[in-house]
Amino acid sequence: MTDANGYLVNAAGYRLMGYDLSAGTSSGNGTDSLSAINLNQNALIANPSSDGRFAANLPSNAAVTPAMNLPSANAAGAAYAAKSSLTAYENLGNKVVLDIYFAKTAGNTWEMTVYDQAGASSGGFPYASGALAMTTLAFDPTTGKSTGAGSLTIPVPNGQSVALDLGNMTQLATDYTVVDAQMDGSAPSLIDHVAIGDDGTVSAVYQNGARIDTYRIPLAEVASPANLLSKDGNVFAESPGSGSINVGSALKGGLGRVVSGALESSTVDLASELTTMIEAQRGYGANSKVFQTGSEMLDMLLNLKA
Repeated sequence: MTDANGYLVNAAGYRLMGYDLSAGTSSGNGTDSLSAINLNQNALIANPSSDGRFAANLPSNAAVTPAMNLPSANAAGAAYAAKSSLTAYENLGNKVVLDIYFAKTAGNTWEMTVYDQAGASSGGFPYASGALAMTTLAFDPTTGKSTGAGSLTIPVPNGQSVALDLGNMTQLATDYTVVDAQMDGSAPSLIDHVAIGDDGTVSAVYQNGARIDTYRIPLAEVASPANLLSKDGNVFAESPGSGSINVGSALKGGLGRVVSGALESSTVDLASELTTMIEAQRGYGANSKVFQTGSEMLDMLLNLKA
């Protein structure tokens, strides 16, 4: 659970420690590099777009317009065979709508051009800032599969460069059809919950679905675990009898895995222990009766002497 300051704590108030992944620290043989894990639940994060994919079929019977290809036709009346839009996110989380145009420039060759919709006039062209990116798509005349550029890098205004996967584009004798259009990134969002993986990685999962790895919890071992000092909250500390702490990463070097949200179950056979306890209680009861009888006999002897 988290305390009022955003630190992960246990029931006794001890703070969970880990390696800050943003600082690049990793496991060593001590605890000096550990820091208290803090996940401010009120912190907002914007996730800028950096990756996407676009797949569509371009009609093979579209008219060729080599004289009006889009890079030079940044004016009203530009000819194009198909158009789509993708929504990306810039560094601050604002939406950036990308207009994508396709123009057929030769028998099996298409020109793909991307513009920032914010710079478009009322009719589309012209775009004030010009094209953001442009590539040539080539297709196999027998199969209709793409043989040209497999991706296109699009510099999002005030954002990151998006690598747009175009490997599944086709040119077949049917209408323009968008098969797949995906873009990562998201608007600013709050943390929804915290997730801890088997390897100890602590991730902040945001309401918009974004997941960011923030810390990594190490595991420690000692030569004599039975001699560790027990403290409140199921916490143990190093002692002279336990030996020094050796710190390492979960799932490595013979160390186990981290199990989040679970309490360790007892390995004791409860039925067997309950039976043993009943037997001990019966034995104690029987022994107490023996002592009681002996005491009564002594009392009777003393009374006879008197």
